Amino acid sequence: MQDHEYQTPLPLREKGYYPSYPPPQPMKKKSVAASVLFSMMIPGLGHMYLGLMKRGMSYMIGLVLNIFLISMISTNGEDLSIYTPLMILVCLCIPVLYFYCIFDGVHRARMINSRGEDALWTYTMDELPVQPPIIGGGLVVIGGLLLLSQTAPVLMNTIVRDYGGTAIALLLIGGGGWLLYRMK
Repeated sequence: MQDHEYQTPLPLREKGYYPSYPPPQPMKKKSVAASVLFSMMIPGLGHMYLGLMKRGMSYMIGLVLNIFLISMISTNGEDLSIYTPLMILVCLCIPVLYFYCIFDGVHRARMINSRGEDALWTYTMDELPVQPPIIGGGLVVIGGLLLLSQTAPVLMNTIVRDYGGTAIALLLIGGGGWLLYRMK
């Protein structure tokens, strides 16, 4: 065997453990600036640079779905004033996703640099800012609004015009009360 090759220690080789694999190399530090730059180009690309492939793909898929919803709503050929509140809501999701992706990329890069490779595998659902039941409920509400807007546009226009402001106010009050309740 040549000098530069790794040899498994003799007692371990005799017992059949650890064939001649090189020792694990320490993980290279990831550049926070590169992560931010990649995330600014395409949301999710910075996470892929960090080695967080699934997380990066989820941001990319979220952006593509958002753009798809915008195009679906805007090409509906009918009176677009019915869909204006829904269009505004969907359009506001893009900058939220974009800036959250950049913020999360910075946070994940610093975490990977401080904890090493373990940071790639220590992610749990508890670290999510919004828990899956809330995400699921939001998707059900958005899907219901889309279904209602497609099947009964006149009814949707009446609901949005007459009760839209009240519904948004109640959602904000309920969301604020829920956050205050959770802080106790």
